[in-house]
Amino acid sequence: MKSSILLVEDSKEIYQMVVHSLSGSLIDIQWAKTIHEAEESILKHPYDLILLDIELPDGSGLEFCTKVQMKHPEVPIFFLTSHTDLSEKVLGFSAGADDYITKP
Repeated sequence: MKSSILLVEDSKEIYQMVVHSLSGSLIDIQWAKTIHEAEESILKHPYDLILLDIELPDGSGLEFCTKVQMKHPEVPIFFLTSHTDLSEKVLGFSAGADDYITKP
């Protein structure tokens, strides 16, 4: 059975890197470029993991994380972001993230 991941990221390059890194594995990756697209996708499909950027064109990934965690606490959320400051990491975990990964 395939695992299902939602990648919420506006960068096509990051999307391609994630897909390339996970190619050949039993993982189905869906891509949402905005919070709005991610909200629509979550309504239609259950996910095993959400990879989430902090800076998105239509809002804050931090706020979206909190919202998703309230409705779907069983779904782990990992931030995948360029924010490297310790204070940003604290905000990410405070928003409900299960892990915080910085982009290369």
